[in-house]
Amino acid sequence: MMDEMHNAPHHKMMMAYQQSVLTFAKAIRDTSKGGKVADISLTKIAFDEIKRSIAQGEEVHIIHVAGMSPEMRTKMEPMMAMMKPKMDADKAMMKSHIDALDLAINGSSPDAAAIHKHAMELVMQLEKMGMPAKKKMKMAGKQSM
Repeated sequence: MMDEMHNAPHHKMMMAYQQSVLTFAKAIRDTSKGGKVADISLTKIAFDEIKRSIAQGEEVHIIHVAGMSPEMRTKMEPMMAMMKPKMDADKAMMKSHIDALDLAINGSSPDAAAIHKHAMELVMQLEKMGMPAKKKMKMAGKQSM
């Protein structure tokens, strides 16, 4: 069932939006190194794209869920119940870094160190979320050594 879900059009679109967020977060991270922001107007544009991609990904999810048959929803309930705590934690972590980025970028005076820190944290979170399960297990094993 997971292979089928990963090959579904809605999943591919959601992953494309997630990749877009990752790409713009990397751009912000890379252009805010060394305690200064290369170009705050470009940073703001990239940040707006992060917010837009997240909103579009959520819209794809809403459309997908609305289009599911009641039978499919029932069939997926156990899997979703199992995944929900992790998904909620990932979403909360992303939101905290996005909120912090928003303050650092759009505050009265842009804070390059905070921009870099939260962009870097957002990149790490997104990379962890996009990592195949086998690689996550390997990394968890290395961390416990």
